[in-house]
Amino acid sequence: MKKSIAAFSIFLLTLSFFAVSDAAAESSEEQLQNVLQLLEKGDRVKAAEKLNLLTTIDPKFAPAFLHRGMLFSSEGNNKAALADYERAISLDSKLAEAYVGKSMILFAEGNLEGTLTQLNKAIEINPAMGTAFYNRGMAHYYQGDFRKALFDFDMARSLGEEVEPDIYGEVSVFRDIKASLEKLTLAIEKTPGEALNYYNRGILYYHSQDYKKALKDLEKAGELGLDLEEEMLQEVRLLSEGKKPTPPAGQSILDEVFKPQVQ
Repeated sequence: MKKSIAAFSIFLLTLSFFAVSDAAAESSEEQLQNVLQLLEKGDRVKAAEKLNLLTTIDPKFAPAFLHRGMLFSSEGNNKAALADYERAISLDSKLAEAYVGKSMILFAEGNLEGTLTQLNKAIEINPAMGTAFYNRGMAHYYQGDFRKALFDFDMARSLGEEVEPDIYGEVSVFRDIKASLEKLTLAIEKTPGEALNYYNRGILYYHSQDYKKALKDLEKAGELGLDLEEEMLQEVRLLSEGKKPTPPAGQSILDEVFKPQVQ
C-alpha cells in the first residue's frame, strides 16, 4: 500500500513538472492571450489558475498582475486586487490600466481624493483613455463638482465612452450657469407657482456661491409644497450668514442635488 501511494505522488509531481515546462515554453504574452480567451469563454477558474502560474513563472510580467487584479476585483476580493494592482505599478509605472483598477477600489471605499489621484495619473500616462475620463467624471460628480464632471464626461464621450443620459443631462446644466439661470428666471416669471423651477434655480445659485439667493429660492420651493430636507436648508442658511457648516462625512448634502429636470 505504501508503495502505491509513493508511486501516485511521483506521478502527480511529474504531471506538475510537465505543466510548468509547457507553460514556460510559451512566452508570457502568449500565456496572457490564452488567459484572455478563457475569460471570454467564461472559464474564470481556469483563467485564474493560468494567471497564478504565470505570475510564478514570470514574476516581473506586470500585465499578469494587472489581469489577476481585475479578476480579483470582479469577485469582490478588493484586498487581493489592490495588492496585484500595486505590484503591477511597481513593475511598470506606465501601466495606466493599473491606476484605473486601483482607483475603482478606492472609489468603492468612498475615498474620492485617492480615486482622483489615481485617475489623474492614468490620464497623464494615456490621455486617450476614455474609461479614465469617465471614472474621473463620476468621482467629480459625487464630489459635487459638476463643472469638472461635465468636462470629463465630454472627454469620455469624444473618446467613445457612453455616459448615462440622466447624469449627463444633470451636469450639462452647469455648462453655462448664467444661461441656465436666465432660463429658469423666465420660467418662474411665466409660471410663478412651479416649485421645481425655484428649487433648480436655488441649486444653481448654491453652486454659484450666491447663498442668500439660493436660500430664498429653496425656501420658496418649500412654501410651494416641495418636500425639502431641513438639513439642506440649514446648511444654506449657515452659508448665507457666512458660517461654515459641518455636514456628515465632510461632504455637502447638496453634492447630489439638482435631480429634478429644469422645467
